Amino acid sequence: TGKHIYTMDVRLPGMLYAALIRSPVYAGKVVSWDDRALHQVPGFVKVIEIKQIEAALNRNAVAVIATNTWAALEGKRLLRVKWSEYENPVKDSDALFLAFEEEINNGKPAQVFGKVKNAPFVPIGDSNAFHAVYQLPYLAHAPIEPVNCTARFKNGKFELWGGFQAPGTIASVLPKAFGVKKEDILVNLLPMGGSFGRKEKVDNPADAMQLAKLLDKPVQMLYSRTDDMQADFYRPASLHHLSAVATKTQLLQWRHQQGIATFPGKEIAAVWDGYGGAMSDLYYPASDYQSAFYPVESPIPLGSWRSISYNHNVFVVE
Repeated sequence: TGKHIYTMDVRLPGMLYAALIRSPVYAGKVVSWDDRALHQVPGFVKVIEIKQIEAALNRNAVAVIATNTWAALEGKRLLRVKWSEYENPVKDSDALFLAFEEEINNGKPAQVFGKVKNAPFVPIGDSNAFHAVYQLPYLAHAPIEPVNCTARFKNGKFELWGGFQAPGTIASVLPKAFGVKKEDILVNLLPMGGSFGRKEKVDNPADAMQLAKLLDKPVQMLYSRTDDMQADFYRPASLHHLSAVATKTQLLQWRHQQGIATFPGKEIAAVWDGYGGAMSDLYYPASDYQSAFYPVESPIPLGSWRSISYNHNVFVVE
């Protein structure tokens, strides 16, 4: 019916609009930009650089500020940004899955589950064993409503409007990043048009707060569907090797080897990706059970994805 008020419906006196061009890779940095074409766009105000805040996990970006949404988005289309080169440990999807394969075949598992935790992993030697391999890609959350945030900075205090899944994280992470007290950030919670784990992150509030403070005016950040897909925190890609020996009535042996993507500099325990059969919680009783995890660093940011690791582990087990 259109009765709900979502973040993009918020209107404040004197509010400006911001469309962001984010680094195409997570750790990329702005070198320079050319905004000459933007000065011909009615409603264009200025271009502002947004800095990466490590605790907020936002990306370096350049924001086009305008008095209306069309001018902001048109300015984003016309702006030319040069980014620093960043050497990623994995170049593309093919290289990532090849690295998974090499780790599983030749590497030492980071964690092993079974009757004895972290005992040596022993493959099944039975020639009658069943074998299966599954490649599962990164997945974006893709909620109907992309993440958005409207922010105002006045008298040394911030006020935010948005559909935030974890407002407590805003209160615990962002005050220190902006040099304010917890009570100096007022969060107006609005309905969420879907989330599934994406809106627990505080990258978009951190971006909007930087803009509001620099502009000294309310600002609404325009987060497009393209932005939403390109700058998400994804379900990790994974490769699964499974082997089993069974009779008609009994599962005798079970092996589950999982190559899992991790994010550089962020310690992610393999157990986090083990729920649903890969962490000694296999639903079907097997007298001889082992699973093993092989983490591979990748430059793609990771985040909670609804049902966490059950969605990929239960799939490959079944």
